[in-house]
Amino acid sequence: MHKHLKKSRRSPLWAIAAALLLAAALVYLGGVYYFRSHFPFQTSFMGEDVSQQPVQVIDELLAAESAAQQLTIHEKDGSTETLQLSSAIDYRLSVAAPQEGWIPSDTSWAWPQSLFSPTELTGQEEIDYSAERLGEAVASLEAMDPENVTEPRDAYIQWEDGKCFIVPEEDGNQLSFEKVFSVIQAAVEAGQDWVDLEASGCYNTATIRRDDEELNAYVALYEAIGFQEITLDMTGVQIILTPDDVLSFYREGDPESGLDEDRIRAYVADLKAQYDTYEQQRPFTDHYGQEILAGTWADTYGFKMDLDATAALLTETLESKQTAEIAPVWINAGWVREENGSDIGDTYIEVSISEQHLWAYVDGEQILDTDVVTGNTGNHDTPRGVFRIMGKARDTYLTGTGYRSFVNYWMQITRDGVGLHDASWRSYFGGNIYTYSGSHGCVNLPSSVARELFNIYPVDTPVVISQGAEECMYSLSNCTPMMAPPS
Repeated sequence: MHKHLKKSRRSPLWAIAAALLLAAALVYLGGVYYFRSHFPFQTSFMGEDVSQQPVQVIDELLAAESAAQQLTIHEKDGSTETLQLSSAIDYRLSVAAPQEGWIPSDTSWAWPQSLFSPTELTGQEEIDYSAERLGEAVASLEAMDPENVTEPRDAYIQWEDGKCFIVPEEDGNQLSFEKVFSVIQAAVEAGQDWVDLEASGCYNTATIRRDDEELNAYVALYEAIGFQEITLDMTGVQIILTPDDVLSFYREGDPESGLDEDRIRAYVADLKAQYDTYEQQRPFTDHYGQEILAGTWADTYGFKMDLDATAALLTETLESKQTAEIAPVWINAGWVREENGSDIGDTYIEVSISEQHLWAYVDGEQILDTDVVTGNTGNHDTPRGVFRIMGKARDTYLTGTGYRSFVNYWMQITRDGVGLHDASWRSYFGGNIYTYSGSHGCVNLPSSVARELFNIYPVDTPVVISQGAEECMYSLSNCTPMMAPPS
């Protein structure tokens, strides 16, 4: 009885100890199981307490951080733009190569340690984004909009009020897409939250600047020759000789070496070749609307430059070093100069040999027309070409081998004495009279028509004489006289 009572007193102590050990074991094992999917006590990530949080909290924190990432873009003139990286370029944060503790199941057995020592989860942060979307984002920046862009402009030379000076460059605000893309890409990958495009050299700038050696040498050069702009009035066309042109007339392009007369003469010779129309074919629309080429070696109308006198005039003007307007010295001059190369204008007299007819125009309007008789075929053919009324006379005699004729109205058009005049001895005009009883080369007119032409048209009026046959278009100088159709 005594021994039984002693044994009973020991049993509760052992039971309590065993219960405590079992409870501790259960707590520990429960913790091992729980912390296989949750972070242990005193664990933090990115400054946030993640203790006892499921492992998915890391993804949530990374997603939140990614969504919050912005890049502020500082541009010229203090303006800024902001990119929301997650939506703009599919920006995503992740962590690679984590330290021990990132995977709770690997260390859950040691969870009690977390009660006594805190843990900050660290690892290699990785950034992922779409390069294609980045390019689209750069292209869509307001600073890239053509309406907001001022392109750079190089410094250049300007003449004003007789002075040559340099107009400074303007850099504008045009961005280089490639440079902007590169700078923003580097900032994103480095985790930066701002970039300065101007400080990063992303703006295109002028290539030629005000301190350019060539520009300054140019200004110094023209200060040496003095300012001048020479205008050459070619009748209907104006040629402006710029300072560059003026410089070309100096020996070796050096004002100190003086003017080169050979260069000046060569320049004038080129002008003469380009703008002379005398004894050359030029377009002409005849009475029937056909475009022909009018003009031969026999012409007396048209532009014919005096090469020597014009070269001397240009030299004298250059030596004056003054702005001036001059005209070439013409030995013979036309009235107008048209874009198609013609110099006849719209006030003229037209004669067709094949039609044996004359038409007279003033300011493009026909004022009269008449049948005529031209030079006798094969013996005294009337010359074709573009002539002018070289002189006029009243009541005079025309003399030649075997004839002496009185005329009331005489208008000479060729150097060898062919002209327009009345022919009172004729009863009929037109038809084919000229093939058997034509003139000695002149254009015979009814008296009333001769009087009107004489009174209306002054000296130098153009007179166009053409063959008039269709097959003679474009080659009048080679045409042969043809029979006119019966009248």
